[in-house]
Amino acid sequence: MRALRPLILNFAAFGKRVSVHAACSERGCDLLGWLGLAVQVAIFFWCSLVMLGCWLTETPRRPFLTWALDGSKQVAAAIYGKFYNILQTVYFANFLVTPNQIEDPCVFYFMLIVTDCFFTTFLCWGANSMMRPILLRNWGIDIGDYGDDKERHFGAQRDLCEPPKSIQSKVSAYLEQLAAWLAIVAMVRFIVSIILLYFHVEFYVLVESLFRLMGLADPSLRLIFSVLIFPAAADAFQIIVQDYFLKKKQSDIRGEEKAPLAEAC
Repeated sequence: MRALRPLILNFAAFGKRVSVHAACSERGCDLLGWLGLAVQVAIFFWCSLVMLGCWLTETPRRPFLTWALDGSKQVAAAIYGKFYNILQTVYFANFLVTPNQIEDPCVFYFMLIVTDCFFTTFLCWGANSMMRPILLRNWGIDIGDYGDDKERHFGAQRDLCEPPKSIQSKVSAYLEQLAAWLAIVAMVRFIVSIILLYFHVEFYVLVESLFRLMGLADPSLRLIFSVLIFPAAADAFQIIVQDYFLKKKQSDIRGEEKAPLAEAC
């Protein structure tokens, strides 16, 4: 609880003491300045291309709507994660290391990106794998299944099968899966934040030493590296891994294709 005390004491003053743009500008590494926002836009387009590449290179390829729904779950979690990381970065930089001194936000942002794209991703994978059978057994939520796979395989004999899902049913299935995924992400991020809170000084010193070793003394170079260059690789890795475990298992799809029609109906 001692490690949590700075968070409890300072959180009430967060909205009063910090002007995000001005505070970060004092050290030059401005995450919300024009360069920071331009870099965020660039990384958004890069991540979109990676998601599209995942779909175009997979075998068998999901229907476009299924891929779009799977991808939109990643987008929703990514938007939440970006705001979460930026707010956490500003908080760490202004209130945690030295209360009266602004620390380098790019160091904290890089620290969060590393834990987010690697540690958090695999924790989410594990949590998703654990919850998948529970969601299916208790609430009938099958991650990655929106009702269009059965229509695609048995559409020619649809009169022998149960009626296809309506648009409302597909939307409902998607929203249920989205809520479950965001709940998993929020819980995992909270756990990771607690770990970072306990060890933030050690992580900060490590990343700061890494930046100095790489010769990243200029704030603009730090910003470009921590928000664009490294995330371009780390986000691509995260997208590929999450796309793998958020879509319907290929073994389930192949089983549906080989199953007799009587069993499928």
